Amino acid sequence: MATIADKIAELVYTYDVRGLAYDRYYTRELLGHFDELGLSATSGDNDYGALRVIDWGQGYASMSPAVTAFEEAIVTGTLVHDGDPLLTMCTMNAMVITDPAGNRKLDKSKSRYRIDGAVALAMALGLKVRDGNAAPPVSPWEDPDFSISGL
Repeated sequence: MATIADKIAELVYTYDVRGLAYDRYYTRELLGHFDELGLSATSGDNDYGALRVIDWGQGYASMSPAVTAFEEAIVTGTLVHDGDPLLTMCTMNAMVITDPAGNRKLDKSKSRYRIDGAVALAMALGLKVRDGNAAPPVSPWEDPDFSISGL
């Protein structure tokens, strides 16, 4: 968990991160690591300089808008995917399932492999929509000079 907190802190200090949607599981541990790193985190909108963290449930009602945002980004071509093999694998393993009320979420019950990357991307896109698409920063996937490898 400390490695994840280190990477998040690096991204927060490098980019204009508007918010971090997170699953409640292990959150207390992650926020503790943020404290150790001196990274201030808040669930509110008014704490200047703090990383805004948004509790994002994994049930149908919470994930349905995120799944819709994910699908819309794919269909409209606004989601730029550089062929990252881990994200590709996670997306290929994810299925959309629907509850009786018509809400949808990503599911991996028919797969042996992980879908965490697809869920995280859906939550990020859902948060962007929830925030009203207010002047988002340039995505690293849209920046022709961005490189994961740093080369």
